[in-house]
Amino acid sequence: MFSVSGDYAKANLNGKVEVQGEDANYGLYCSAVHNGIVNCTTSRNAGGRNVVVYLQGFIFWAFVPASSGPVASTQYCYGLYDIVIDFERSTASWQETDTHCQDAPGTEGDEFVSGESLYLFGNESPDCWVHPVLNQGYFNYCPL
Repeated sequence: MFSVSGDYAKANLNGKVEVQGEDANYGLYCSAVHNGIVNCTTSRNAGGRNVVVYLQGFIFWAFVPASSGPVASTQYCYGLYDIVIDFERSTASWQETDTHCQDAPGTEGDEFVSGESLYLFGNESPDCWVHPVLNQGYFNYCPL
C-alpha cells in the first residue's frame, strides 16, 4: 500500500518490482486510489525478499512478506511464447514454451523476466515476420 495525494489514472498505476540480488523482475499491479491509498500486488515469487519498487517515476525499497499460504484461485495465467525456428524447413512460429501465473490481470507492456529472457505482455503477438498469435500472453523478443 502507498499513501498518495493527487489524481492518478489506473493506467498509470502499474510499475515494476525487482528482487534485489537476483535476476528476477515482476509486474506491479495497483488498484485505483481510494482515500489517498493505493493497493498494489506483485508475484508471490517476490515474497520473503528485499525488492526495489518502481512506481510513477518513484523508487522505493521494501521487504515483501512471505506468502501466508494458498489464496483463493484468483491467479491469472498466461502463456510464455518464444519464436522457434526450424532451419531445415525454413519455417518459424510462435510456440508456447511455458506458463506464467500472477495475481492480477496482465496489462499491455508488462514485463516478465525468466532466466535471461525478457517477455512483454501483449493482447496478441508482436507484428514480425512469423504468423501472429492472436491471444494474450507474454512474448519474447521478436527478431526482425
